[in-house]
Amino acid sequence: KLGDYEDAVESLQLALSLGPYDDEVEYLLGQAKASENDDSYQQQRRQQRQQVRQRVAQKNALEEEIVRDEGQDDQMSDNEEIMRGYKKRSDGSVTSYFTREMTAEEKKLAGDFKPKEISVDEARRLADKAHEDTKGAGSWWAGGTWEEENHEKWFRKEVEAFLYGLVVAVEGKKCTIKVESIEKWNGGGYIMVKTGTKKYIVDMSFHVKWVTEAENPSDEAILGTLEYFEITNSELEDGEINPKVNIRTPLKEPDRSLYSTAVKKFCGEIQDGLVKLLEKFKQEK
Repeated sequence: KLGDYEDAVESLQLALSLGPYDDEVEYLLGQAKASENDDSYQQQRRQQRQQVRQRVAQKNALEEEIVRDEGQDDQMSDNEEIMRGYKKRSDGSVTSYFTREMTAEEKKLAGDFKPKEISVDEARRLADKAHEDTKGAGSWWAGGTWEEENHEKWFRKEVEAFLYGLVVAVEGKKCTIKVESIEKWNGGGYIMVKTGTKKYIVDMSFHVKWVTEAENPSDEAILGTLEYFEITNSELEDGEINPKVNIRTPLKEPDRSLYSTAVKKFCGEIQDGLVKLLEKFKQEK
């Protein structure tokens, strides 16, 4: 390369000037200078000069292109506008690329969106209809909201009155099963009101302690519990209320089977009573 040749000549000349005379250094310097007249060497230097001129010309052309672009910033073509996220409307104004204009046919089908004046009688008729549609709802129904009426106390009172009055006979034994107490009550009945429409909801849990009452006061009382968890409309409507049954008093056969049958019947009576109570809830509330 041109740079390598010039560096070599310079290094050899420096070596001769700094040290004693050296035949070998003198010989190498002569060889280097002789190669400067060689045809291949001259051709190489011409090619390198040509490459330098080409690089200078490319740099000048690039600078001219940059100057032209700066002068054309305000003259965007349609394709350039789309690439930049904008487009032209039919009236020539520029808008976002994602803005959609309605066609003439679509505008005709859509009609006029301008508010229309109505008469006083028409306004009253519409107001009366809205009031009638929302009768029974809160004053804030217009926002699409809902309100809840809590009837837990009513529901609990009705359930307790029914259960404490329930008595089932134990066949084969001179005794009956009755409710001793109701514990761990949670929930009850609710009414959800939205735009005048009522929805009756039941969601409750409770435990029933039951006891037997024999004709002979000296007979042992049998104790047990029924645990009801999350009784809802679905269970009541499907007739599938399955409490957890526990006979706490130790029994042997055949007494255990007799009391188990009686407790099963007792659960059936409770289920029927709760279903009827849901209907009463809907009618009275």
